[in-house]
Amino acid sequence: SRDGWPNTAVEALACGLTVVGSGFNCQPFINNVTIVKSLRQHFMDKDNLVAPKKYYSMEGFSWERVADKLLELFAQRHKEQKKNYHEEWIR
Repeated sequence: SRDGWPNTAVEALACGLTVVGSGFNCQPFINNVTIVKSLRQHFMDKDNLVAPKKYYSMEGFSWERVADKLLELFAQRHKEQKKNYHEEWIR
């Protein structure tokens, strides 16, 4: 119902779990061997381990917060454009 909002990933992050994803479609993972090799390689790389300093909390992220931020940005932009319009009109 909320296209583009990865609920499963957000819920996992909120629980402190690691989320594994890629910028590719599922085609390369149709072959089970490929996905197992990719996951093994990912988890063997110590840089990919979740450390306390790397922990990404989803606390505070909600549609309400996103909407509030967007309204803030729109209001700021509107104020800037209104000011620019009046300055141009005076010239």
